[in-house]
Amino acid sequence: MLRSRTYVSLLTMLVLIFGACRNDVNTNVTRDQLEPTLQKLVNESVYGSFDAVAGTSLAVYCPDINLDWSGVSGYDSKDKTDALGIRQPFRIASVSKTFVAASILRLHEMDSLSVDDAIIDYISREHIELLIKGGYNPSTITIRNCLNHTAGLNDYALGVRTFLERVMANPQKKWTRTEQLTIAVEAGQKKGEVDEKYNYSDTGYILLGETLETILDTTLAASIDILLDYDKLGLNSTWLESAEPSKVDSFDIAHCYLGRNDATEWDASIDIYGGGGLVSTSQDLAQFMFRLMNDEVFLNNATKDLMISPTVFLDSDLAKADENYSDYRLGVMQIEVFGEKAYFHDGFWGSFMIYIPTLNCSIAGYTVDGSSTRLLKKVWLTMKNNRRT
Repeated sequence: MLRSRTYVSLLTMLVLIFGACRNDVNTNVTRDQLEPTLQKLVNESVYGSFDAVAGTSLAVYCPDINLDWSGVSGYDSKDKTDALGIRQPFRIASVSKTFVAASILRLHEMDSLSVDDAIIDYISREHIELLIKGGYNPSTITIRNCLNHTAGLNDYALGVRTFLERVMANPQKKWTRTEQLTIAVEAGQKKGEVDEKYNYSDTGYILLGETLETILDTTLAASIDILLDYDKLGLNSTWLESAEPSKVDSFDIAHCYLGRNDATEWDASIDIYGGGGLVSTSQDLAQFMFRLMNDEVFLNNATKDLMISPTVFLDSDLAKADENYSDYRLGVMQIEVFGEKAYFHDGFWGSFMIYIPTLNCSIAGYTVDGSSTRLLKKVWLTMKNNRRT
């Protein structure tokens, strides 16, 4: 769904501000101390958060040092009745966009489409007319524009209050892609011209989901599974919620929250058409991100290079000066921490995955009702320090 939690409590903000200065766990450790240190960091993220984080799940995959580690701490809900399980699944929300983007890029390298094709060639007449009604020209919006959020599309999910208000008023309503697209064009304004600026939008990704369904003539869930080959990648605990049966029978999905509202029982159709919707585990996400960035998903290296290629704007300086700018590529963001670049995506409910090229390492996880920022930075620093020793 959304790339990050927009609503952050004051308490959580204070924890991040003051917690950034604390360093209770030594991050400068040798290889034999690495696993216990990672567990200490996970514990600290919960019990040092002043109740801002109910539970944390983390996985770190770094085969160069024979590290394939997972750990959890805390509970799977704010009620704190059940411990969070080490293989407990969770809604990954916008992290799903990386899966959708990778699926589209698989079709690109198979010559089934080009990322520079107009989206009009792959969506229904009804959806074309809706876009035109909203002031868009679907013949100039490309697949690339939808992948990197440069189509000028209004975000139906948080671009306007209409969608969340309706969801909260009727949490069991079953939404359609058409209804979500209708909200995007009727309840908000166009966000710019094609290639003019970056504007994060779930709307572009639900059109990409439709594109996958059109080309493969099957469901979105089946399309992603076929194109990415979950079995080959070892993704045994990843599925599209409500569209496929659960692959983890031993656990319920960890809880997720919008403010004080437990959103776990909201109908999954709020977010299953391309912008989000996948359920996964920390282990699966760490494996996927590592294999994606190590050329195990695509047929050739050029496709991954395309995925991480910088976005080209009509006026690069003007676009980057926009307060909403993010260095978003084709389904992943490039970020920089401690002077090192990495590829990253996070999700509204608390999920994240990241690949750090200099360490050849992936990190993924989930926080129950809290922020993962401080934890991720400390894990990154621990891995960086370890490679120096």
